[in-house]
Amino acid sequence: MLCKTCEKRKGCKKLCKEAAEYVSQDVASKAPESSENELGVSIDSFPDDEILWKDVFGTRKSSRRVVYELHFIQKKEVCEIMYHIPEDRDFILSVLSDLQSNLPTKNNLKSKVLQMHFIGRKKISQILREMSVSRKHVQNSIAEHLVKNKI
Repeated sequence: MLCKTCEKRKGCKKLCKEAAEYVSQDVASKAPESSENELGVSIDSFPDDEILWKDVFGTRKSSRRVVYELHFIQKKEVCEIMYHIPEDRDFILSVLSDLQSNLPTKNNLKSKVLQMHFIGRKKISQILREMSVSRKHVQNSIAEHLVKNKI
């Protein structure tokens, strides 16, 4: 339980001396050298202390963006997201709450698209099947909402 209780966990990129000693006891498995998890997402720390992620294509993403993609695109629950990123439950719930509570209240097509995606957790393909709108309209509506919420 060394890493779970460590104060330096959020910025950690490799094993500390204590963790390395503990891991070296197990000859059958060694800790991987890279900081990638099973989704192929790795982290880099920057001087401003914001953690950015690199996906398998090398694209840098904020933790907020990774939470959005894991929850709304890959349909992961909060406990699964916590496994994949070094953020606590409150951070993840805050991001999800921001996305779900800042939806427009007008009764128009854009609002319905955003409701379906952020409240109903429907994928773009499901929204297209249920509504007669263009893919571009759906993608632009979601993209604008993400930008508005700094995702």
